[in-house]
Amino acid sequence: MPYYISEDPSRRHRSLVLAIHLAELAIARRKLLLQLEELDTHTRALQREYNELQNLHAPISSLPDEVLGMIFEQGVLLEELPKSRFAPLVSHITRRWRSIALETPRLWNTIFWDLGHNKFLDHDELDEMEKSLQAALLKKLNKDIDRAQIFLSRSMSAPIDIYIRRLRTEELYHDDLKSQHLVWLFHVHFHRCRRLSVQGGDQWSTEKVLEEICCGSAPLLSSFNFGVSHIHGGEFTLSEAILPCGAPQLTNAQLEWTEISSIPPCSHAFQQLKSLRLIGIDIDEHGHALLADALISMRALDHLELMIFPEWPLHLPALVQPTIRFLHLHILPLDSPDDVVERFRALSVTTLSIDCEDRRCAKDLTVERLPQVAFPSLQHLILVGVKMNRLKLDAIAHRFPEIERLTVQGVDSKVEIGRIFTAMGAQAIEGNLASAADISIRWPKLQTIAVSTINEIPNHAILGSLDSQVAALQEAGISIRKLMLPPALVARASVDMMANLRKLVRVEEFSLDWPTPFEELYDSDIDV
Repeated sequence: MPYYISEDPSRRHRSLVLAIHLAELAIARRKLLLQLEELDTHTRALQREYNELQNLHAPISSLPDEVLGMIFEQGVLLEELPKSRFAPLVSHITRRWRSIALETPRLWNTIFWDLGHNKFLDHDELDEMEKSLQAALLKKLNKDIDRAQIFLSRSMSAPIDIYIRRLRTEELYHDDLKSQHLVWLFHVHFHRCRRLSVQGGDQWSTEKVLEEICCGSAPLLSSFNFGVSHIHGGEFTLSEAILPCGAPQLTNAQLEWTEISSIPPCSHAFQQLKSLRLIGIDIDEHGHALLADALISMRALDHLELMIFPEWPLHLPALVQPTIRFLHLHILPLDSPDDVVERFRALSVTTLSIDCEDRRCAKDLTVERLPQVAFPSLQHLILVGVKMNRLKLDAIAHRFPEIERLTVQGVDSKVEIGRIFTAMGAQAIEGNLASAADISIRWPKLQTIAVSTINEIPNHAILGSLDSQVAALQEAGISIRKLMLPPALVARASVDMMANLRKLVRVEEFSLDWPTPFEELYDSDIDV
């Protein structure tokens, strides 16, 4: 028996009415959307005109173009924003600002090229997702290359700073990348290069880039940094001389994870060096001889930093350099501080900095060695990365009895000025001046003590007696004249105690007072 559905005429009519209403609403909605788009377009036009009028009334709009350009040149030096981001930022504010920015070469004279952590893989072995990621990486790298070329062009004839990071062979010779063209452009503009830094790449690409860029004249080059990333294994060696035309203005150089044999090919360019930093370099007998000759040949050298030397045989003689005044030595976890200090002889060193961070062995400075043989002119001793339980002040005073300044920067919350005074015998002397004859720490010329700690909340029991401790040490013959303390410590000290302390000594803000010529080889825009 067939089945029939009876249709209600009223429901059919209602459905037709609803369909008509829905169609009308859809049409009305489309009209509203079009009206909103028109309103948005009109609003943007009015807002643009309003902004232009506001800019015309702003005080800065009355400044001549030359003055505004000078302000931009100072703004690019601000630490709040990386140099490579400042110029594009100000060039997108107003048409006038953009015009001025494009005509100010010094806004564009710092060129960064960082290839990052990701690397190219064999395209035939990738799945679809990996191919997509590689395509995105390729697009980003080409965009970075284009950006570097734009900066080169807009810098016109101004001196330039070039920073190259994490360059690898895969990217340097990739068919779809414009890397080689950018390297060629760096070579073309090298005559106006003021600072060159090539870091963190593999050995082969680093050498090729240095050879291609640095084969021309470098009349303006003042700072030079090269080396490889230690994650690639081994050390970097230059097979050919770089800077063959010399670099008469070169005063700062830094070599990272580089063979000592790479220094002689640069010796003609290093003659006028004032500051040299060597990082992660193994020293064998042959390398020791090369380094000794190189240091002697650098007759203008004033500042030397030797950092992270994995191998340094104990039987090798001490290095000698007669001109340097600032020397930094890095003590590895298993090194003997006595041995590290005696690796060098420098008659002119007045400031010695020793990095003691991450030390896990039981070796410390001892009183068995002769006092201050290596540095007879030493006045200022700086100890960084210090833990209080490893700070042997008696041995330090024995080794360096003639210093006038002691600076301690701790990585231990217990490294406080009060505990330093206690270790010097201040508490034992207080109220019992006769006991001063028994203390082992003798610093008759010590006038300035600077102490900084990671501890934000100082020990109030120790902090409250700083004035009496200073008085006790002065009575014992340690002629302290100045303290350099963290602002947080001074802020938490009592007003009366600080008033009494200032009657005895000058109180200034903590500072290492150490020259930093290598900071210009880095920039916050690059992760190093």
